Amino acid sequence: MSAILIRSFVGFRPASATPTQRRSLVGRLRVVWSGRGQRAIFASTLSGLFLMAPDGLVTPLVHEIGANPAWVGFPLAASAACSFLGLGLLARYLPEHRRTLVFPIACLAAGAPLPLVLLGGGPYPALIVFGLSGTLWAIQVVLSVSFLGEMLPDAQRAQGMGVAASMNLTAQGFGAALAGLVAQVTGARAAIALAGVAAVLFALWPSTLWLRREADSPASHTRRGSGEPGKNEDAPLRV
Repeated sequence: MSAILIRSFVGFRPASATPTQRRSLVGRLRVVWSGRGQRAIFASTLSGLFLMAPDGLVTPLVHEIGANPAWVGFPLAASAACSFLGLGLLARYLPEHRRTLVFPIACLAAGAPLPLVLLGGGPYPALIVFGLSGTLWAIQVVLSVSFLGEMLPDAQRAQGMGVAASMNLTAQGFGAALAGLVAQVTGARAAIALAGVAAVLFALWPSTLWLRREADSPASHTRRGSGEPGKNEDAPLRV
């Protein structure tokens, strides 16, 4: 279906990169590591190593809390539904000049709800935990994709986005496997809680890089000095 849609509706444009640029693996990695902003976003793609734990352990989690096996799909649905609503509200009500401040917050906050699974209370609190964490993770991913697309030059945008997407998927795969190994020792709830703590600690890296980048940005100094919110505060969220 993806191939049909692309072939039918995406216009052909010649490649901007030279053959040498397209073949160079080192050049692709350099693209996503060439500035603090790119490094912050690239680092954030690795957060899936920890944030994938809830989805990977949802079945044993439902078993541990004593819920009917039919509940297995509901936490996953809660994460998807809340992400849909959260992203819609973000795009509708958050001005563009504020979105750079939300990115590090979402990085740090995505894992914060996960330790709450230790409180028990049956399947309903698990729905809230999955919904909150999934929404914050979705916001982090969507903002990072939007910012990275703006940062990369035309000739290297596809390469940089491809590297970042590959790292994100790889981290999620390893994260699901790691969560399973930890759960064999600690149980599902404890493994999810540990993953949440690890996600918050890990997020200090991309968040700090991003905040330093914002502090050194001439545009941020201009905004603080003028007090003007910017001209594009109602611009749509670009994904």
